[in-house]
Amino acid sequence: MTDLIAEIWAGLKDAGMPDVMLYLADGSASRCHWNETVLIGNVRVALLADQDRKIVRIMPVHECAGIGIASPKGTDPAGYRAVVQAKLREQFECQPGRQSTEPQGIVSPVLAADYSGCADENGHAPRGGD
Repeated sequence: MTDLIAEIWAGLKDAGMPDVMLYLADGSASRCHWNETVLIGNVRVALLADQDRKIVRIMPVHECAGIGIASPKGTDPAGYRAVVQAKLREQFECQPGRQSTEPQGIVSPVLAADYSGCADENGHAPRGGD
């Protein structure tokens, strides 16, 4: 089975957002940077500082309940969603051979943005709705 949280996190890292909040099974959350993880065998674990117990928790990432991106201080999280979405779309919708997941005929505001740096091998910018 694919480690979904680790796969999402790897995508966030590739999009320039390696620092995340990991939501743990006990309902708590912990901030962690991709560089604070390691593979043990084929299991990616996060090394989490537990201030209360004065230990480093070794948490298998696949056991986390969720993952999130913290908005910068003073930034409304609702507004920051668009920034996160734009970074992810820039990273993943500009990959060669990648098909758009937008329904036919629908162009999202992010897809309508300037993608001059994402031209295909023929120099054509991606089009929304393809």
